[in-house]
Amino acid sequence: MSQFAEQLPKETSRPPIAAWYAFVERVHKTSSNIVTTLSQQARKREAQHITTLQELTSIDIRHGDQNRAKFLDLLAIMHQMDICQANETIKKCQAIHELNMFRPTAWIIPKLESRSFAVLPSICDDQGIYHNIFEKLLTIQCFYTTLFTPKEHDCLSEEASSMLLSSVQCQNSPATRHTCKAPFTLEELCSILSRSQEMSAPGLDGITYPLLHILSNTALEKLCALGNALLRGHHLPDGEPML
Repeated sequence: MSQFAEQLPKETSRPPIAAWYAFVERVHKTSSNIVTTLSQQARKREAQHITTLQELTSIDIRHGDQNRAKFLDLLAIMHQMDICQANETIKKCQAIHELNMFRPTAWIIPKLESRSFAVLPSICDDQGIYHNIFEKLLTIQCFYTTLFTPKEHDCLSEEASSMLLSSVQCQNSPATRHTCKAPFTLEELCSILSRSQEMSAPGLDGITYPLLHILSNTALEKLCALGNALLRGHHLPDGEPML
């Protein structure tokens, strides 16, 4: 991630859409590698657990002190493995909960807060019509989560993207629009990385949070610059991004 950030230009004359897609793809690949590694480690621990259990069940404790001693040793190992597995499961659940509370890439649309959408009219999609603020925020969160994900061309998705973006732009107050257009700084990004975000804030999946959090300030500054450049004069190109 740091190496990718170092490759980003300091200044750009046009919205770096290609660079943004490359950044998202790099995050997805890194996340996939982490998931693969964790899966391999889990399978290795499971195989070790099965092997120990098979060895344990094959011992006849009626024949000799040596067998009984080995049985007790393996039983202690199994007990410790079960404790470690239980603790790890608890830690994973807590970590997933904490990570999912963060939306570290809220700088995609700087400081776009929930109250910006409170005055929106009812939102309609193929699932139904959403009237209250909570339902609209969930719909908008889903939209922003998928907004920057390249997919195959779809006229209906293009129309929906255009309608929602134009509606948001018209309904936001001048103060909110000014805030959104203001450059996003390293301090603001670090602040986002250090506190939980509203669930309505745009962002990537939870596993991205630790990847961004370990970057140096220099790398984060360049990612801020990428987000700021993406916003300046940005318009939806034909075919992407889409819902």
